Amino acid sequence: MNEPVLVVRARKLRAARGVVVARDVTLDAAPGEVVAVEGPNGSGKSTLLAAAAGLLPADNASVRPGSVGYSPERAGVLPRIPLQRWLLGLARTAGLGRDESVRRAGDLLARLGLAHAAAMSLHALSRGNAQRALVAQALLADPDLLVLDEPAGGMDADGVSRVAFEIRRAAGRRAVVLALAALVAPLLSQGSHPHPLMLDVRIVGLHLAAAVFGAGLGSLLALIERAGWRLLTAVAVFLVLFVVRNTPMAPLLKLSTHPTTLQTPVGGPAAWLFLPGLALVAVAAFLATRRVSA
Repeated sequence: MNEPVLVVRARKLRAARGVVVARDVTLDAAPGEVVAVEGPNGSGKSTLLAAAAGLLPADNASVRPGSVGYSPERAGVLPRIPLQRWLLGLARTAGLGRDESVRRAGDLLARLGLAHAAAMSLHALSRGNAQRALVAQALLADPDLLVLDEPAGGMDADGVSRVAFEIRRAAGRRAVVLALAALVAPLLSQGSHPHPLMLDVRIVGLHLAAAVFGAGLGSLLALIERAGWRLLTAVAVFLVLFVVRNTPMAPLLKLSTHPTTLQTPVGGPAAWLFLPGLALVAVAAFLATRRVSA
């Protein structure tokens, strides 16, 4: 059985205004699992989902993945900008490149049946289409945890079936896809002049070492409960990695700005990325175990 990647513990679950809506709350979810939260109006469903997304505090034993996509029950005030431009802005904010942002936004608009409304202002959308737009922004960056609060609210049968398909699609997506991308990307980006095999091996090794380092750093950041503090810490860490000399990122930066050849030593740089990354993963796993068992 898969270990849970989402653990929410709350002795007192408080809404945004500090009102206690539930006590002794426990919610666990494993990778690929779809969990439905049911209950009457006012029972605290939305508050629980907000806590699962990291928008409200819970106990120290709570853990969640580093990337979370959240769709509220409904948006209070939607901006007066075209739907597609809004999605593109969110994608760029999430760190996606311009071409990838355009591709993902267009793909989601088509899959959720919103292609016809791409140029419409968000505030002019119907209730059902506005809800589809909120689901689209939650899916935009392929998050590790997807939290949808009444995602089919106000939708017709077509919207419900499309959102249900996206939920199944997200549940079937596994982290191994990222590892495969790290292996395949260097091989597909060579154009008409392929590299020698050993050079491909060196480049792939550096990609995987960087992926391990990123996974370790992301694992530690995921343990920070509040999203604001997590963002500030991530920015500070990356500034240190890019500015300070002789950090694990320095060898990769040097190799990315200089031609890599068969004579370029990669064992040392790969070790500088892989070993600290492995250590960070181990530390994060230990701390997460301590939190869950506390």
